Amino acid sequence: MDAVQQKWLVRLILKDMKISLGQNSIISAFHPDAKEMFEVNANLEKVCSKLRDPFVRLHEMMVELMSPFKPQLADRVSIGKIVKEMGGKEFFIETKYDGERCQLHMKGDQFKYFSRNGFEFSSDYGSTPAEAGKFTSFLNPCLKSNVQEVILDGEICAWSKVDRCLLQKGEQFNIRQLKDSEEAVSRTAR
Repeated sequence: MDAVQQKWLVRLILKDMKISLGQNSIISAFHPDAKEMFEVNANLEKVCSKLRDPFVRLHEMMVELMSPFKPQLADRVSIGKIVKEMGGKEFFIETKYDGERCQLHMKGDQFKYFSRNGFEFSSDYGSTPAEAGKFTSFLNPCLKSNVQEVILDGEICAWSKVDRCLLQKGEQFNIRQLKDSEEAVSRTAR
């Protein structure tokens, strides 16, 4: 690549195009269904390979086992707005745990872990239950034996064995780098 091509490649990677066009505008110009498909599966390569002809429309967007999809994220709103929306009715607020958002796909004895952006990190947690000491080896026995396929979406958090509570990311640790030999902390799913 010449210098200009390298500049635009870096801008694409950093999502800093400086052309007043966002990702959605560009991807929609590729195919009318591209934005919706990318929102469902978070895989640009899959979008490009499945949507080659802009005149052939998709009728359904499907989630596929062992392939990441973008999770639905909650909107942030003020407590005041919640109180107003609830109109004086009693409501509960769940604690937001700050671990690592994870999407787990299981098919048979194969496990795949994906980040909220669709990056796979199965090697950190174990691709099979046979990987002793990794998260999958502890999670697998918790599933009923008749469960052959499942997708779980949630937060993987660290548990303090000393304080008997979930740790927050602000406590400066990396959930993926925790070792089972660390006596004070273990991983748990929420």
